[in-house]
Amino acid sequence: MLKKAKYLIGSVCLVVLLCTASAFADVSGVSASLGTTTVNTAAQYTVTFTTGASGALSSGSSDTIVITFPTNTTVLASVSAGSDITVNGTNISTAAAGSGQNLTINTPVDIGNSTGVTVIISSSANVINPSTPGSSYTINVHTSVEGTEVASGSYAITASITELSVGSVTVTPDTIGNYGQYSFQITIAADGALLGGSGQISVTFPGGTNVPAAYASGDITVDGNNVSTASGAGQVVTLTTPINLNASTAYTIIFTTNADIRNPATTGAGYTLSASSTAQLTAGTSPNYTITTSSSALTVGAVTVTPNTISNIGEYNFGITTSSDGALLAGEIIYVTFPAGTNVPAVY
Repeated sequence: MLKKAKYLIGSVCLVVLLCTASAFADVSGVSASLGTTTVNTAAQYTVTFTTGASGALSSGSSDTIVITFPTNTTVLASVSAGSDITVNGTNISTAAAGSGQNLTINTPVDIGNSTGVTVIISSSANVINPSTPGSSYTINVHTSVEGTEVASGSYAITASITELSVGSVTVTPDTIGNYGQYSFQITIAADGALLGGSGQISVTFPGGTNVPAAYASGDITVDGNNVSTASGAGQVVTLTTPINLNASTAYTIIFTTNADIRNPATTGAGYTLSASSTAQLTAGTSPNYTITTSSSALTVGAVTVTPNTISNIGEYNFGITTSSDGALLAGEIIYVTFPAGTNVPAVY
C-alpha cells in the first residue's frame, strides 16, 4: 500500500510539473518588418508572433504584449489609443506605454492559445529607426502570460541616400607647407542624425595635404566640443562625434593647428575636401579653397665668407628665418641668389 502511495504521489508531481511547464511556454515565430529601413526615420513596424499552448490573452484585462526595440531606436513614452497601433486588425483602446526600449500594449482583442498575432505600429506612432546602419537588428517580444523574451529574425537599417552637405573651408594660415587650422560646417540631412559617442564622420583631405595617423583629445572639435576618438589613414580622418548631431542642423568642425594637418606644397585655388558619416554614406564636397605662398619675405642674416679674398673659392655661411606662415617641408626648395660676378657652378 505504501509503495502504491509513493507511485501515486510521483504521478501527481509529474502532472504538476507538466502543467507548470505548459503554463510558462514562450511565444514563437517572432518576426519584424519595416515600412522604411532608412536611419533616423519614423517607420511602420509590423511584428508577428504566435502565442504558446497556454498563452491566451484577454481584452479588457491587464494582459499585455511587450515589444522591445534595439538600442538607439527611439520609442515615445506614450502612444495614444486609436489606429496608431493595431492588434490583429483592431485599434488599441488604451494608450501604449513606452519605457526605454520597451513598448507595452494592452491587447484590444481576445487572443487564443497557439494563435498568430499581428501587431502593426504605424509610422505616426513615431518609433524612429536607429541612426547607425546595420544588418543584424532584432526586436524581442513577450507577453504578460509568457514572460520570456523571444527575439525576431534580423532586419536591416540602411543609410540615408542624401549626401552630407559641406560648407566653405577656412584654412589659417593658408600658405604652402604650413600647419593649417581647417574650419568648415557640415549640415545634417533630415534623416542623417548621429548619436554622440558612436556616430562617425569621415573627412577626406585633398592630395598633397599631410594627414597624421593619430590625434589627441581637443585636436579636433565639433561645435566647440573636443573629439576624443579620431584616426587618420591616407587622406582620410575618421572621428567619433562627441555630441548628438540633430537632423537638419549645421555644425562646425575645426581641425586645430595641433592636429598637424599640413597644407599642400603647391599653390592652387581649386582645393576641396569631402565628408561623409555613418548615417550619410554619400560624401559631400566643399566649395574650392585656396593655398597660397607667404606674403612675408624670408629673413636673411649676416653673411660670412671664408676666405673673403677676390677670386677665391669661399665658404658662404648665413642664417635664414622663416616667417610665421613660411614653413617648409623636407625636400622643398630654398633659392639663394648670389651677386653678379660670383661664379656659381651648375651641379652640386
